[in-house]
Amino acid sequence: MPDLTPIKGVIELRDNFTGKIGAAKNALSKFTKNNQESLLAVSKAAALVAAGITAIGAATIKLGLRGSEVENIERGFKALSKDADGLKDSLRAATEGLVSDFDLMAASNKALLLGLQPRRRRWASWPSLRQPLAVR
Repeated sequence: MPDLTPIKGVIELRDNFTGKIGAAKNALSKFTKNNQESLLAVSKAAALVAAGITAIGAATIKLGLRGSEVENIERGFKALSKDADGLKDSLRAATEGLVSDFDLMAASNKALLLGLQPRRRRWASWPSLRQPLAVR
C-alpha cells in the first residue's frame, strides 16, 4: 500500500484571464464615456428619420384621400349640371377668384341637389358671391 504521508508546500495558481477581462471592461467603459454624446446624437437622428418617414406616409395618405374627394365633387358637379364648364366659369368670375373651384363645385352640388336650377346669370349675380370674403 502506498505511503500517505502529508505533503507540505505552497501551490501557486496564476489567473491569466482576470487581468485581460478587466482591461477589456475598462476599455469598453472608456469608449462608452468618450462616445456617449455621439451615440446619443445617432439615436436622435434615427428617431428623426423614423418620424420623417411616418409623416411622409401620413401626408401621402391624406393627399390621396383629398384627391379622391376632389374627384368625387367634380364628377358630381359634371353629372348634375348641363353646362359644368360654363357654370364654373361664371361662378369663378362672380367670386372674382376668391373661392376655390372645389368649394364652388361643392356648393353648387348642394344647390343643385336641393332643386335650384343652374342659371348662370342669376347665380353669378347673387350679392353674397360678389361681396369680398374678408368683409363677411
